Amino acid sequence: MLYRAEVYGIDPSESMIREAAKADTYGRYELVRGDFPWPDNTFDGVMSNWVFLDIGSVEEMDVAAREIYRVLKPGGPFVMLVNNEEYVGKRTSTYQNGQPGKTYSPGDDILVTYFKNGEQRIQFKDYFWPTETYSSVMGRAGFRELTSYVPRLNPCTIEEILFLQDKGVFPDVDFRVLVDETPTVIVVGKK
Repeated sequence: MLYRAEVYGIDPSESMIREAAKADTYGRYELVRGDFPWPDNTFDGVMSNWVFLDIGSVEEMDVAAREIYRVLKPGGPFVMLVNNEEYVGKRTSTYQNGQPGKTYSPGDDILVTYFKNGEQRIQFKDYFWPTETYSSVMGRAGFRELTSYVPRLNPCTIEEILFLQDKGVFPDVDFRVLVDETPTVIVVGKK
């Protein structure tokens, strides 16, 4: 069965919009700062990938979540992918969120580092927020049926990935660490 979908990518950064449009010539990307330019009840679903951890205050997150709620159709899901607070300070072959042994409080700056071939490639600042903060933000915006979970790879998937890795696919990623733990959490709410 084929499905048709219109997918929009939004970002407040002009350079990120350009990068996204370059990487995906079929997508629709829009520069958005402030209120969304769409009417109420426009979208069937909204997915936010590592966006809310870039927001430095709960008040700003509340504003963003209310705007997402506004543009979602009734019953539509809001899926938020964020960092796993239990993974702070741990390193995979490609990623480290925070410093080992350091304790973070909600809203603290946290240093994120990406690696390639063992070498540091990029470093930037995010904010530390526990999963409960994201759930609370969604609840205050009106979302219901709130759930959060840590995605895991199953053994069949990891075997397949390791097979491909042996063939030269994913050469810089050690997926074995994702069988038992992962640096991400998925938080879901429904309008």
